Amino acid sequence: MKKVMILMALVTQASIVNAQTKISFGPKAGVNFSVWTGEGSQGAAFRTGYYAGGFVSVPVSKSFSLQPELMYSLEGTDHNVTKYTDKYLRLPFLFQYRHSSGFHAEAGPQIGWLISTWAKMKNGDPDVDAKEMRAPLETSLGFGFGWQLKAGIGFNFRYNAGISGLGDNSKLKAANIGIGAYYAFR
Repeated sequence: MKKVMILMALVTQASIVNAQTKISFGPKAGVNFSVWTGEGSQGAAFRTGYYAGGFVSVPVSKSFSLQPELMYSLEGTDHNVTKYTDKYLRLPFLFQYRHSSGFHAEAGPQIGWLISTWAKMKNGDPDVDAKEMRAPLETSLGFGFGWQLKAGIGFNFRYNAGISGLGDNSKLKAANIGIGAYYAFR
């Protein structure tokens, strides 16, 4: 009987917590400024692109939530002789601290699946499909912050620092700054 009472108390507590936590979800989009870093990146400059996708924010307490996202991201770098255009499908998994003022800070890992990569030679030579020279998966860590209005509109800033190399035995890594907006449905 004691075990049944404990189980009932736990179920009741879980129901109360579940009723107080609201999962939110929505679209997210913004602009990227990406560059390659590491050995061999001398002469690389930022390339402007964009990202678009969606998110789900799952509260785990009053101030903390988990937020997986799925994003299409146009990235790359502008090198001395070649301009690279990379298209990724990215899956960030973020841990967020949320303050009642609407401010939030976030950090977490991210995996990226390379959809395509093209090298455009600045000397006029034809574009080259460079996907075979690149790793199909790329990992990074994201750090950011943002602010959400009570109406659900939010703004965010995130820096993603590459962990894995961009190709076999490559010491090049991707770095990305993203600035964007989102809308949270509840």
